[in-house]
Amino acid sequence: MKGNNDALKKHHFWILAGLAPVLVLLAAVFLMTGVSGAIEKKTKEVEDNEKTVASANAPGTGLLADLEKKKETLGKVRGQLWKLNWDKQATYFTWPETSEKIFDKYNSMKFGTKHRDFIENPGLIEKLKPAYADAYAKLGASVAPTKLKGGWNSVLRWVGDWGPLLPESQQLWIVMEDIWMQRALLSPIVAVNQAITEFKPVAPITSPMKRKFVSRIWELDLEIAPRDGMAGGRVIKGKLKNRTGQLQILGTGSAMRVNVWFDPKALHLPPFELRIEGAGVPGGETIDIPPLPSHVLPPSLEVIEIAKVEPVLDPRTVPIRRMDRLAIGYLSSKDFGKELKAGNFWVEAAGAAAPAASTGTEMGSGAPTGMGELGSGAGGAGGQTASTGIANGRSGAMRLIDAADGSRKRYLEVTDQLRRVPVAFTVVVDQMYVNDVLIAYANSALRFETSQVHWSRFTESLDDKTPAGGSGESTEAGSGEYAMATGFAGFSLNSTTSGFPMGPTTRTTGSFSDPSPSPGPGPGYGSMMSGMTGGIPGLGTDTLSSVSEAQANAGLVKLTIYGIVTVYERFDPPATEPGAEAPAPMPGETPAAPETPKAPDSTTPPKDDAKDAPKEPVKQEAKDPMKDAPKEAPKEPAKEPAKQ
Repeated sequence: MKGNNDALKKHHFWILAGLAPVLVLLAAVFLMTGVSGAIEKKTKEVEDNEKTVASANAPGTGLLADLEKKKETLGKVRGQLWKLNWDKQATYFTWPETSEKIFDKYNSMKFGTKHRDFIENPGLIEKLKPAYADAYAKLGASVAPTKLKGGWNSVLRWVGDWGPLLPESQQLWIVMEDIWMQRALLSPIVAVNQAITEFKPVAPITSPMKRKFVSRIWELDLEIAPRDGMAGGRVIKGKLKNRTGQLQILGTGSAMRVNVWFDPKALHLPPFELRIEGAGVPGGETIDIPPLPSHVLPPSLEVIEIAKVEPVLDPRTVPIRRMDRLAIGYLSSKDFGKELKAGNFWVEAAGAAAPAASTGTEMGSGAPTGMGELGSGAGGAGGQTASTGIANGRSGAMRLIDAADGSRKRYLEVTDQLRRVPVAFTVVVDQMYVNDVLIAYANSALRFETSQVHWSRFTESLDDKTPAGGSGESTEAGSGEYAMATGFAGFSLNSTTSGFPMGPTTRTTGSFSDPSPSPGPGPGYGSMMSGMTGGIPGLGTDTLSSVSEAQANAGLVKLTIYGIVTVYERFDPPATEPGAEAPAPMPGETPAAPETPKAPDSTTPPKDDAKDAPKEPVKQEAKDPMKDAPKEAPKEPAKEPAKQ
């Protein structure tokens, strides 16, 4: 063995030299066959992929087709939502009415459309002024018996001085938008008042002459019975129950008035008025409605059944007693610091300077020029930067230049589809109905988005003629209601009238009362002091014999709501496909502009147009699925998808 090993060691070079070529040959064979197979396999895969891509049923083709369908559907849905929201708001967006229907043609114009009618026809503004004032008077009366503190000309924002120059179209659009938004912001007040006080019949009906009706507040049992000592005479009587847990007063003159109809087919005829006498009904208790002489039904009155009852609201029984303030273009402390902008239609004049603010002097109409800017502090005009416009948040009569140019920067967002405007308002309402107010505004046509809410106990008077503190000085709490959004509102009882410091006191100026800090106890102490001094001043000359005004107003609160409203642009039906959104004219164009593409129809075959019309917008939508643009849309840079 040792000899063999020594021989291998001695001749190992020649042995390895002989094996090397064999091993190299085997490696070359294996390498050639393996690489060739891999190349052949990869080549086959490439050929198969090329055939798949070239075929009509390639996966990418199907995905692209589905994407085009989805974009088309999205455009249709967007148009449908736009139309739905516009239809809800359209009734509010109308110009002032005249007997000659002079301004009716503007109702169909797209907001911001440039026109020179008032400049070319100077007499037109003189016809607009009385119609404009009448529209505001009707607007103020629409919420009755809810009061507007100091009258509509103090709470609402309106033009009291049109100035020496003729108004431009962009100024008039801002002025009209003010009345439109205020009209829509007042409508939920009417809805809340009606919903809370509406009487509904209770089933089953045992007798047409004896029925029960209920509302959120009352349960009313009525019965028609023969009148004692009078042949054929009939009288209405019954019971009234307070369904709430707090005292409910019956109304002005210590009486609750209810209209009653006795024929379900004649509800359009004048009703019978039933007066329920009494000062008030404590929570959960019931009072009788005796057969008084005033409850006797006239012999000529045809009585089929007790068909319907409806309360007659007055300033004492209406759920929302008063609106104290309404501000447009006013940011809450939550949105403090956000930049407000002007609308796309507004064109700044070259070298134009910002308008000077009104000084609060008297207008020719006898109304103050406006309430001035709102106070400082959280959410106050200390937070209203110069970019927001000098007139944002103001109310009352204003100069045209303030109402239009001074508040042009009022929008948080502006698109071809909508404009978003911050607003704020304060109402005096029974605390039981705070949620009803919030829900009504959330469901309003303006797509109201509530951004901030606060309230405080009401410690003032509901009588506009009676000073809150019993002195001859009116002490509104206006600035505090907005400026102190994160705390309680400023109270109008102050140290000069009550002898006690009442938290944030108010100092009355020529325009809007501003808060001046003063140490002192909080709101609870203020209400206690009111009781000590004989209660809060009354609701007019009529007084209750057994219910003090402090008791009657004990459940009232001042509710301040900040929000953002969405005002939609006019929706024009598409010319080709139902459900799709309409072409939107550019700012400055007339409403007739979108119809110009129809002109080539007379020179091209109708069938070809019908086929090509839907396809053109689809190609343009490929870059932006939220854009359902007409043929002329590429002229405008692509914009961010509008929010729904």
